[in-house]
Amino acid sequence: MIGTGIDLKADSTVGSSLLVLPSTLRRAVSTPARHCLFVIVSYSLFFAVFFSPVILRGSLLAVGGDGLYIYLPNFYSHKVLWDTLLFSGFPMMADPQVMTWYPPAFLLSLVPGTWNVFMLLAYVAGSSFMYGYIYTLTKSRFAALISGLIYGMSGFMIAHLGHAVIVHAAAWIPLIIWALEMQRQKLTAKWLIIGSLALTLSFLGGHSQIFFYGLIVSIAYALALGWSAPAGRWGYYFSAALMMILGVSLAAVQIIPTAELVRQGGRVGYSFQDFVSHSLPPRQALTMIFPAVFGGVREPGASTYFGVVNQTELSGYLGLLPLILAAVGIVAARRRPIPVFWLCVGVLAFFLVMGDATALARLIYHVPVLDSFRAPARHFIELTLAISALSGLGVAAIIRGEVSISLMRRVLIITILSMLACLVLLFLNKSYMSALATQKEVFHLSLLPWTNRAVGIPLLVFFLGIAVLAYWHRRPTSGSRKALLLIMLVIDLGSFGWFFEWRYGSPDKNALNAPERAIRYRNLFDASNQRLMPYRSSRGTIAEMPPNLTRLWGVPSASGYNVLIFSRITNLLPMIDYIDVPLPWSEPRNTNLDIMAVRYLFLPQDQPTTDERGMAWLKQDAQYWLGHACTQPENKTAVLTLPQPVPSTALAIVSRLACSSQITDGAEVARLQLFDSHDNVQTRTIVAGRDASEWAIDCPGVKPYMRHGRSKIFSSYPANMYGEPCEGHFYLTTLDLGGVKDIKSIHFDWINGPGTIIIEKLTLLNEVTHGSYPIDLALMDSNAWRLIEATESSRVYENLRAMPRAWLTPYVISVNADEALNAIKIGTLKDGRPFDPHQTALVEEPLTLTASEGDRGASAIITGLWNTRMEVRTSSKAAAFLVTSDAYYPGWHASIDGRETQLYRADYAIRGVVVPPGEHAVRFEYRPRAFYYGAVISAFSLLILGAIAFRATRFYRHREGWNSD
Repeated sequence: MIGTGIDLKADSTVGSSLLVLPSTLRRAVSTPARHCLFVIVSYSLFFAVFFSPVILRGSLLAVGGDGLYIYLPNFYSHKVLWDTLLFSGFPMMADPQVMTWYPPAFLLSLVPGTWNVFMLLAYVAGSSFMYGYIYTLTKSRFAALISGLIYGMSGFMIAHLGHAVIVHAAAWIPLIIWALEMQRQKLTAKWLIIGSLALTLSFLGGHSQIFFYGLIVSIAYALALGWSAPAGRWGYYFSAALMMILGVSLAAVQIIPTAELVRQGGRVGYSFQDFVSHSLPPRQALTMIFPAVFGGVREPGASTYFGVVNQTELSGYLGLLPLILAAVGIVAARRRPIPVFWLCVGVLAFFLVMGDATALARLIYHVPVLDSFRAPARHFIELTLAISALSGLGVAAIIRGEVSISLMRRVLIITILSMLACLVLLFLNKSYMSALATQKEVFHLSLLPWTNRAVGIPLLVFFLGIAVLAYWHRRPTSGSRKALLLIMLVIDLGSFGWFFEWRYGSPDKNALNAPERAIRYRNLFDASNQRLMPYRSSRGTIAEMPPNLTRLWGVPSASGYNVLIFSRITNLLPMIDYIDVPLPWSEPRNTNLDIMAVRYLFLPQDQPTTDERGMAWLKQDAQYWLGHACTQPENKTAVLTLPQPVPSTALAIVSRLACSSQITDGAEVARLQLFDSHDNVQTRTIVAGRDASEWAIDCPGVKPYMRHGRSKIFSSYPANMYGEPCEGHFYLTTLDLGGVKDIKSIHFDWINGPGTIIIEKLTLLNEVTHGSYPIDLALMDSNAWRLIEATESSRVYENLRAMPRAWLTPYVISVNADEALNAIKIGTLKDGRPFDPHQTALVEEPLTLTASEGDRGASAIITGLWNTRMEVRTSSKAAAFLVTSDAYYPGWHASIDGRETQLYRADYAIRGVVVPPGEHAVRFEYRPRAFYYGAVISAFSLLILGAIAFRATRFYRHREGWNSD
C-alpha cells in the first residue's frame, strides 16, 4: 500500500496468512461487504458475552449516579425543546447529553428494553472502526482484530461505561481517523461524506469534551501526515478541511444551542483548580501497570479504593501485552510517519492526563473551549487511540517478518527491565500509598506479590504475556498461536475490565418504573403545578425522588442532575450541587424554595443513634442559627412546638458559638423558656464557656482573641481558619428541669448582641425511664414546614409558604443580581425592609411599579401549561407584576392579549411581566433562535453532503474509470 507510511511490499506473508483460515471463514470475508459484516458480528458476539453477567440477570449497563440519574432518563424520556420537569425549566435539546439528535439513541429509544443494545453499540462501533483503520494501514485482519479489541476493552472505555455519552462520543473517533487516512490515499466523495458524518455523530453522541479531544487529534493527523499524502498535499488539505467543516456544521443544530446554554452555566470562568480536578497524580500512574494496586477492582482479597478521587476518571489501563506490542510497533517503524505520529500523541496524552503535575496544564488552561473542560484524566482517550494503533502496527510488523528474533529479544529485555523499574517505584511509593490507605481505613497494606493480588496478578499476566508473545513470534501465521495470543490479550485487559463496577453496580431494569409515591405526587402536582425538591439531589435513594428519574416519571422537580445547570439556579438552590447545605428550617427567612414553588421537600430518614452517654440523637446536624453575626441574617427568636407533650427531666443541647470570640466567660448568650402541658414555664440560660463555646476556639487565628473558655466537647472535626488547618468543636450541655415536666414547646431567645449560636441537635431526657426523645428541628419553623410522611428510608416535609406557580405582586423594585440573591436568602431588601415575594418582585432592569392601592382579590390562574408554552389569566384592579416560578432563559417571549410585551428576569432567576389593570390573557412561549439558526445550518450542510453524493454518483455512472470508493 503506497503512502501509508508502512512498506507492505505485497509479500507472501500477508497472503499466506489467509490460506490458513478455514474455508468457511475465508468465504465470510471474501468481499468487502461480507468482511464488514463479519467484523461487526464478531465484535457484537464478543461484547455480548463479555457483558453477559449484567445482561443475563436482567440488569442495565448504566452504573453509577450518572448512568441511572442522567443517561437512562435522557434515553427514555420524550425529546422536547424545553422541559418543565427539571430545574424549574431547562432547555433540554440544548444539552448534548440528552442525545436528542443522535440517531442510535433516537431510534433505539423507540423500542422498549433496548438500553443494553445501545450501550453495546458503542463498544462494537469503536472496535470495528479501529479495526477498519488498522486494516487499511496493514491489510492484516489479525492486526486489525487486536487493535479493535484493545480499543473496546481499554480501561478508559470500560471504566466510563457509566458515562454513556463518553463511550459513544469516543466510538466515532477511529472512524474519523480512518476517513482521513482513506482520503490521504485517494480523494473520494464516499470517504469525505463518511468522515463528515463521523464527526457529526461524535458530537451528537453527547460529550463535547471527548469530541473536541478527538477533533484535535484528527486535525493533527491531517496536518502531520497530509504533507506526504499520495493523493496530493493541497487537495488532501482541502478535502480534510471540508470534511471537518461539514461535520461540525451538520451538528450545528446541537452545537449552537449548547454554546448558548454553556454561557448560562457555572462552567464559564472555571478556576484552574476546577480545571485540573480529576488529574492522575504521578504517584498513581503506576495503575497503568498495576490497575488495582490502589484498590477498587472487585476481586477476592482486594481493598476498597483508597486512591485519589475518583477511580472512574483515573482509570486508563491499556493492558501489559498491548504496551509490549506498541513498543514493537515503535521499534519496527524505522521513523515511518504514522507510528511516529501515534508515539507523539501517546506521550503528549500521558503528560496531559497528569494535569497540573506538568506545565502543559497551564498552557491548555488558556486555550478557548478547552479551558471549560475539567478532568484532565480524560486525555486517556488519546492515549488509548495511540496504543491501540501502535499495537496493531506492531502485530502487522511481526506478521510481515520485520521483527527479527534478536530485535524481539531486545524489546522483551527492555520491557522486563521496565517492569522491574516499576516494581522498584511501587515499593518506593509505599509510604504515599499507606497514607492514603489509612485515610480510608485500609490498614496493613502489603505490596508483596504473594500477599497482594493487585501486584501478583499483573506480574503473572506480564510474564505469561511475554511467553505467549515469544511463542507466537516464532510462527506468527499459525492459527492456534494467534488464538493463544488473542486469549492472552483478553485475559490481560479483562484482569481490569472484568472486575470493574459494571458487574456489581448495574441497576435492575425495574429501577426505571415509577414507584407508587411518584404517581401519587405526580397527581398532586397535576392540580397545583408546584414542584418537589430532593435535599440530597441525585445522591438520594429512589424513595427520595432523585432527579432525573422524576423526569422519567413525569414528576416536576426544582432539582436536577446536569453539568450544564444554570449558574443562577445553582446559586439560588445550592442543595442541587452541594452536599450538606443548611436545612431550610435553619434559615427561616430564606425564601428560595418558596419562590420556586417547592411544595414538598424529600430527605433521607434520620434514624436516632445513641452515644456512649446513653443519649439518643438524630444523625443529621440541623445548623440552626440564632443571633446576628457571620453574615447571617438576624434571627433572635425561635419557637419549637412538639407534636405532643413529652415527659422530660432535662434538655440536652449540642451547639457551638460562631463569630463570638469577644463574648466574655460566664456571659449569658441565650435564654430558653420551656412550656409544659399546663403552661408552666421553666427558664434556663446558655452561658458562654459553660454550655457553649466558639467552635474555632483552638484555631491559631482565633485563639489569641478568645475571651471565654472551652465548654464540654461533644465531638470535634477537621476545619480550616484563615488558610490554616485546625480542629473545630461541637459542645454539649444538659439543662436540668427540676423533675418530670410534660414539655410541649421551647422558646429560644438570643440576648447577647453581636454573635451567634448554632444549634445542631436537641434531645429531651427522662432520667426516670432512662429514655431520650430526639427533636426534629424542622419543628423550629412549624409555621413554614410540616412533616407529612415518613418511611424507613425517607421523610417528606410540606412547605407551607410555597408560592403558587404564578402570582401577582403590587410592587416592583429594580436591583442588581447580587442584591436580588441576597434579599431572597436573608429576607431583607437593600433598604432594610423585609422581602415578601407576595408583595414585591425584584427585577434587574430599570422598572418601578407601586400600586396606588392593593387589590386583595387579584389573581393569576394558569389555564394552560405545556413544555414550550404557559397561559395565565390575570385579574387585578390595578397594574401588577406577574411572576412565574419558571427559569428565565433566552428564547422565552411574553405576550398579553396577543400583543408582545417585555419579559423580565424576576427574583434573580425566574420570569415576570407587567400586566395592566383588568382581566388579561398572558402567554409565555419558548421560541429559541439558537435552535432555529442551528437547524438551518445543519439542513444546509446536509444538502451540501447530498449534492456531493449525488454528483459523485452521476460522475461514476457517466465516466468510466471514476471510482467513488
